[in-house]
Amino acid sequence: MKRFGRIVVISLLITTAGAMLIWYFFFGREIPAHARCIPTNAMAIITLNTKQLARDHFSNKHLSPSEIEKMLPPEIRMLMDEAEKTGTGINCTADVLAFMYQSGDAAFIGVSLSLKDADKFSGYIDQLSKHYVLHEMKYEQPLRLFQVDTSSLIFGWTNDLALLLYPFGNSDAQTTASQCATLLRQDQTQSVLTNENFTKHALKDFDAAAWFQPAKMISFLESSRLFRGILYDSDFIDFTVDFQPGEILARRTITWEKKSDPPAEMPLLLPCNPEDITGFWQPVLREADKKEKYRFGKSSPVLELPFSADEIEQLQSLMNNNSTVLLHDTISYPVAYIQSYTYDDKLTPLATEATRIETENGRSWCFGLKDEFRARELIAGWMKADSIPEINGAWEIKQNGKIMRLIVADKMLTWTSWHGTDGYAHAFPHEWKKLDLLLYPGNYLENFFGKQEYVTGIFKGLPELVSHNFSEATMMAGVSLNNSSVADIRVTLKNRK
Repeated sequence: MKRFGRIVVISLLITTAGAMLIWYFFFGREIPAHARCIPTNAMAIITLNTKQLARDHFSNKHLSPSEIEKMLPPEIRMLMDEAEKTGTGINCTADVLAFMYQSGDAAFIGVSLSLKDADKFSGYIDQLSKHYVLHEMKYEQPLRLFQVDTSSLIFGWTNDLALLLYPFGNSDAQTTASQCATLLRQDQTQSVLTNENFTKHALKDFDAAAWFQPAKMISFLESSRLFRGILYDSDFIDFTVDFQPGEILARRTITWEKKSDPPAEMPLLLPCNPEDITGFWQPVLREADKKEKYRFGKSSPVLELPFSADEIEQLQSLMNNNSTVLLHDTISYPVAYIQSYTYDDKLTPLATEATRIETENGRSWCFGLKDEFRARELIAGWMKADSIPEINGAWEIKQNGKIMRLIVADKMLTWTSWHGTDGYAHAFPHEWKKLDLLLYPGNYLENFFGKQEYVTGIFKGLPELVSHNFSEATMMAGVSLNNSSVADIRVTLKNRK
């Protein structure tokens, strides 16, 4: 049933994109009225500017439709063909809005589309019903809701907008339908349209955009180290994306409702030769992270360190705000696992172990130290208590078959899986000086995406698309403007003029 859900979600998005390729190029940006179905507590909103994307298509500014179409399942291509024949009733010049929000213990993903002809959209649903089992649910007119087969995927529409809603979890169809009906009935005073930061974001010029409320995301993603590190201590984050010949340009804006002092500029930490680097990220550990007990310890990438919460708390006063995450070439290591079980005469389970080889990119987590001597003293005591000797200036710790090394040197604390990391400060190339992020997607994203079955199940060609088309991604260090920080992002494409 999940496959039905994914197919219908994508079909609505793709058919809208296909139908939008018409000459509507003389209209300015306006706040999307169909955002009235998005709740005020939405943690993320993704916007596709269909008019601008259509203009990009005619000027060949993005990946060609034929390349993208190769990734799509045949069912979606069939639905796209039918949409071209019958039309969808969707307002093809309006933005496509995807969003995610939490309600109690449940979370939902929605897609909102503006309708210009609700009757024609009903006809498109009739076409869908020839290929999928759709159950109409009883709700007062003009509201119409449908359940896809026995899944929890619900879609409905009124006279002016269509909404598709799918639970992020195990919510049943009735719960999802109730949420969908509530969102369709609410007016703009109950929606994200009351948020001034979002409405300003919606009026910006872009091809695609993303808007986040970090506090909502952190609450939902409580266990995620990565998101806590990126999102903590900001009120809003938005990205605007513009497709250009041979590159994708983006701008990230982080906003604090209360004026905040910008973090001090820190140099990159580089405890190895630059030739060993395939990418880096420099997250700033803000002073605000230290105001509450353990707060600093909950930020990424500090939790990667092999220390307890109490030990991290002791290190806080010895660390400055500087940190750098380094990516290296691939490494391989053996991982033991239980292959099967057998049972003896007393039915006691006996495990049969085996070994497999795991491959991943080597990584180094580096942290600036204000007091190297005291940090070394503390860590040496902890390692001695665990009977871990220091060998050639490093403590070696085995994690699931992978050898990790902990090094304190040159006012840096380094935790690494890369054999070439010596822990001593190396000079970094001048062109890296103003960067907070440098990635070479072709070096490792294909390997990463290949392990994500959910992603590759929908877009079978996504790893190849990323590897073959994306060359380099960089993000400049943020520039502080009043209560916000603005940084430019650039992704270069291969074989694009």
